[in-house]
Amino acid sequence: MRTYVEMRSKSFGVDEELRQLMDNLERRLSALPALRSRPTIKVKWSVGQGNWARVPWIALLDSRVTQTTQQGTYVVFLFRDDMTGVYLTFNQGVTEPMAARGATAGLQLLRENASAIRNDCPRLREQHFQLDDEIDLRSEGKLGRDYEAATIAYKLYERGRVPTDDEIAEDLEAVLAAYARHIKKDAEDSEERSPRPIREGPPFTMDDALSDLFLERHELQQLLDVWRVKKNLIVQGPPGVGKTFLARRLAYLLMGHRDQARVKMVQFHQAYSYENFIQGFCPSEEGGFVRREGPFYNFAKLAEVEPDRAYVFIIDEINRGNLAKILGELMMLIEAD
Repeated sequence: MRTYVEMRSKSFGVDEELRQLMDNLERRLSALPALRSRPTIKVKWSVGQGNWARVPWIALLDSRVTQTTQQGTYVVFLFRDDMTGVYLTFNQGVTEPMAARGATAGLQLLRENASAIRNDCPRLREQHFQLDDEIDLRSEGKLGRDYEAATIAYKLYERGRVPTDDEIAEDLEAVLAAYARHIKKDAEDSEERSPRPIREGPPFTMDDALSDLFLERHELQQLLDVWRVKKNLIVQGPPGVGKTFLARRLAYLLMGHRDQARVKMVQFHQAYSYENFIQGFCPSEEGGFVRREGPFYNFAKLAEVEPDRAYVFIIDEINRGNLAKILGELMMLIEAD
């Protein structure tokens, strides 16, 4: 594990070499007594694909409850976005809850589940695991936020201070034992437990919007109709007349709810660029360059999980930015057709 953290920080993007190292890690993990004594535990890894576009992970899945990191509970090594360390975590899949509940309710469900499961894992504190919601993956994206919310317990191995294999094996034994106890208790309680109600976001109607805005109903309806067809809408007017305020109300109308998790806003300025907005290479602390995703890319990946629900990206002061420089190929790609 120590070798992997050091190599990942220095050789970002060397896929074949990383894959060989991950294969080796999988074999070594599978050979540990903690895993050999638990035949239902399977090792799965990624060097950076799918939802974790940059962050690699090594997951230990119990086939009795899940076959994928998208759902259920599992144990997983999660690497920080900036590769300053790796967490050994007891975690939950985020994709299925988000798809089933939506962004806001899904995030709430993950946090509530994490809090409830922590009550079943007090012994992990003896092994110096943290049972709280203070994990920091050093990620600016919403997917990183979701995985932080889903974390039940965690222990950090900082780069340069990764413990010995024997110490990691002890930690694995402790967290896998907690995982097994949770699976057993969950199976015993499943017949008696009723589904926990998840609060839906408050509905937002045309009357709600009109109570906040100095617009006639037909004017607001016209804006909404154009937006639904064109998918993009520019609101123009003098400073201070409430364009941004109107944009948020239109977003709530489009979604039908006041769901802040499905609305993102940025402000353009003269120095803003494609690298800031979409994706680009930026200097790293180690003196090299690392790829960073911007707010539009991260928001698009979040919306990708719920293709049937509306997500709204608001650009404030769009006239102040160099659109060709900022949007690049998006100038045509975000058109309705």
